[in-house]
Amino acid sequence: MFNNYDPMKFIKEMHGIKKNIEEQSIQIDEPNEESTENNIEQNEPVTEEQDYINKHAEMEKPKKKSKHRIFNFLAVTLIIVCGLIFLAYREICAMPYEGSFIFGDTTVIINATYNSKYQIAKIDLTLDEIIEDWQIKIANGNVEEIKLECETSDKTVKKEFKFKNIDLTEGEQIKGSITIESTKLNDFVLIKDLLSGDIMIYTPKIISVDSKEREKLKQYYESGAWIWGLMWANALMGGY
Repeated sequence: MFNNYDPMKFIKEMHGIKKNIEEQSIQIDEPNEESTENNIEQNEPVTEEQDYINKHAEMEKPKKKSKHRIFNFLAVTLIIVCGLIFLAYREICAMPYEGSFIFGDTTVIINATYNSKYQIAKIDLTLDEIIEDWQIKIANGNVEEIKLECETSDKTVKKEFKFKNIDLTEGEQIKGSITIESTKLNDFVLIKDLLSGDIMIYTPKIISVDSKEREKLKQYYESGAWIWGLMWANALMGGY
């Protein structure tokens, strides 16, 4: 049995086994190139500059969102304020007008109102004179017209307002009214400017704003002379 033993063959086999073990060990220990690169990237130390940039970027994001929210808030606030100013301006322009004047020795009150929904302006006129029976009889209970001649304070616009067919009621004041349709808000502002400027009033003599003139007409009526002067009475009702 020992005669078949070949020492060289045994040595070669052992050398081959050792070589295989070494090759396997090298394959196990050899790192994957990609894995090594990833590990290097992951393990690469972060510099202070990079760390500052990262922190700064993280801080900038909420700042940008905050600035955007502030901008939106300011924009909405500005729109609301402008809207409120516009509404307030419209309300001021549409406010009623009231003026009191003395013509002759009679107080005359003028009111003006505006309906923005229907775009209608209304002017009311009141003469603080109590109507008596003789005036109604001479005028047949109605006077044809009272006229206001108006001019703005800056003398740029003139306009007449005519109050037609004014009924006379014994014991009451003289009242007239005008309704002006399709009136824009700016037109109503102009009306108020006209009524706040220079005004002249023209009335029939039968309702004169001069109490002395009215007294003379009253004496004429009570004397009975008016029966013989109907034509003159008609002139009194329509003349200025």
